[in-house]
Amino acid sequence: MDNYLVTEPCSTIRKLARERLKGNWIPVYFGVILYAALFAMVPQFFATCTNIGVVEQYYEELGTTLRYSTVSSFYQFFFTGVFTFGITAFILTFVRLRKVRPELVLSGFELYFKCLLLSIVTTGLIILWAFLLVIPGIVAAYRYSQAYYILADDPTKGVMQCIQESKEMMRGNKMKRFLLDISFIGWYFLASIPVAILLAVLKPTLPAPVFILYCVSILVEGIVVEYMLTSGCVFYELVSGHLVRSPALS
Repeated sequence: MDNYLVTEPCSTIRKLARERLKGNWIPVYFGVILYAALFAMVPQFFATCTNIGVVEQYYEELGTTLRYSTVSSFYQFFFTGVFTFGITAFILTFVRLRKVRPELVLSGFELYFKCLLLSIVTTGLIILWAFLLVIPGIVAAYRYSQAYYILADDPTKGVMQCIQESKEMMRGNKMKRFLLDISFIGWYFLASIPVAILLAVLKPTLPAPVFILYCVSILVEGIVVEYMLTSGCVFYELVSGHLVRSPALS
């Protein structure tokens, strides 16, 4: 496959994302929140608000007892790939067709075992590289970052084919995607301020208030996640050659 180098500055990629979101911020936001609820809020609920499958262990070195939810861990293991595929298909459809279809967040269930295997293999590869040092692990994460886009683009492709194509696609583009990601740090910082203030004022200790604040933080940060996901999809369109470069992008 052809290797397209993304030469557009991060500001241009973000601008293209904003152009696509214009008039659709709220509808896309609700799709992103649906994903966040399934991907993050549900396992956090099991970890925080229930005792089902919870293991508590006292660590003398830390002087504290830590809770570990087996239900939350199993949920994340078996459904991370499904929901990652779902949000990818949702954003990709929106960016290309300007159609907001929240039901696509659940579309990964149609390819459940392929999504599960893709999650296992990519996570395993990243962990193996991370055993060397942190930086090789980060590089590996960006190397395989386009695999779900490739699968959403063509669900007939196999897991290893998606991984290999992502590897080839990101050759020479990993730093650009990294810079795009860190360009959102300021936005995340601003979004975290309201929750940080609530946390400082309320100082919650009981599970229910802690979980509620966690959900509030996701709702507030959802607009940033929406912006970042759309920008990431525009990056995929550029790196895959689907987005035609115009003189304005040169």
